[in-house]
Amino acid sequence: MTVYRFAIFGLLALLAACAAPQEQRLYLLEPPRASPGGPIEASVVAVRAVDLPAYARATAMVHIVEDGSVQQSDVARWADDPARAATVTLANQIADRTGVDVVTEPWPSDARPEAVVSVLIERFIGALGGDLTLSGRYSITGADRRSERASSGFSIVTPTQGPGFEGLARAHGVALDTLAAQIVENLR
Repeated sequence: MTVYRFAIFGLLALLAACAAPQEQRLYLLEPPRASPGGPIEASVVAVRAVDLPAYARATAMVHIVEDGSVQQSDVARWADDPARAATVTLANQIADRTGVDVVTEPWPSDARPEAVVSVLIERFIGALGGDLTLSGRYSITGADRRSERASSGFSIVTPTQGPGFEGLARAHGVALDTLAAQIVENLR
């Protein structure tokens, strides 16, 4: 009878270990170091909050699978709100590339932006070990937000930067860096 009890307790312990939730992993949205570029026309640029699709707004990381469906990870999470992280990343990359002051929404009351960047992202997803796609539209307006200086669609495809969610997170940063470079070209 005691051997039977030990066998049952052992089986229950094994089942409990298998059912234990996996530890969550948090990932930062970190782009590669931006290369400084030449001057632009504006001395202060404002970046409005980046508009992400619903699946990309979740803190749970998502990826696309072979059948085209979007899957949300149970363990991989963004360490920051994705829309905020994308906005701050773009602003920092633009600042690093241009050397001008870049503010994000809501910008300080004493900031007088000469150019305002708005970004609508329509697709921001990748496959684990495959490619990541970042596509959408951006516009650059004057300070009055009425005079459009530039408007452009973008479609950026970058390979994931390694296996798993870590590589997918790095690819997100690379794609946003590429978008920042395109925006800077239109700010010149």
